[in-house]
Amino acid sequence: MSRFVREALSAGRNRGEINTALNEAGWTKAEASEALDAWSETSFIPPIPRPQTMVTARDFFIYALTFGVLIFAASYLVILCHQLIDVAVVGGPAYARMERNDSERLRDLGRLAGSVHCNNETRVLPDTLEGYGYCGVSTEYSQDPVTDKPYEYLKQDENTFEECATFELSKVPYTNRYGGLGKLRLEGSRGCLHFKRSRVGGKWKGY
Repeated sequence: MSRFVREALSAGRNRGEINTALNEAGWTKAEASEALDAWSETSFIPPIPRPQTMVTARDFFIYALTFGVLIFAASYLVILCHQLIDVAVVGGPAYARMERNDSERLRDLGRLAGSVHCNNETRVLPDTLEGYGYCGVSTEYSQDPVTDKPYEYLKQDENTFEECATFELSKVPYTNRYGGLGKLRLEGSRGCLHFKRSRVGGKWKGY
């Protein structure tokens, strides 16, 4: 079609006539207009083609580099958004660390209670755990993993005692049960496990 337009313009046909002829031949108005616009509207014969935009190797490199930078920036933005969502929903690394510390404290209280149960063959509870045999349980479980302070042991009577620790996430409801330890009762940051000896069989149970 470009050749036809050039020859028609060289023959002195005006643009209206050429456009009509192209439409009658089945070319769309957009195609005909694009073909005519490729030639400068001057009276010079033969017609002068308009300058065409040429993409050089340098231009292609710049375009490709710009596109790559945009892709990288978009990927980084998506990752950043995911991290922000994780922090908002889960609490982030600091929250996860405090959660692990509190879980370890709860397990320590369970191990410590197990050592009291194991050593209580005489059915007499110790007044304190200082110098108390841990029945195969390491003494490291008797103190806080972060502050190294000993956990609290409170004997209420010969059939009841409690163990307490200071938790970092005081507003988190601890509903998990660890081998019959019962539910951790939280008052502020202080949480305690309570144990009672059953009248039948003398077994200890958290409550």
